[in-house]
Amino acid sequence: MALGKTRQSILAMTHSEPQGPWLVVCPASVKYNWEREIHLVLADVDVHIMDPKPVPEYVVGTWVIINYDLLKRYFDDLCQRP
Repeated sequence: MALGKTRQSILAMTHSEPQGPWLVVCPASVKYNWEREIHLVLADVDVHIMDPKPVPEYVVGTWVIINYDLLKRYFDDLCQRP
């Protein structure tokens, strides 16, 4: 814990694919932690946290955070995203 793995992952993702978009799949309990860490590293980016509500026609945000349980439900929608 507290070794900076989340921040390292954020930087690695932006380094390997500078234009994005980026998808974070994580346990539901840490989705807001990921959002906070993304904003600490990259202050002016859009982050969309997926929740059980119906998904909009498109997902707004360069970063999309989803938990494992919802991934199966929204997989097709996320794959169609540009």
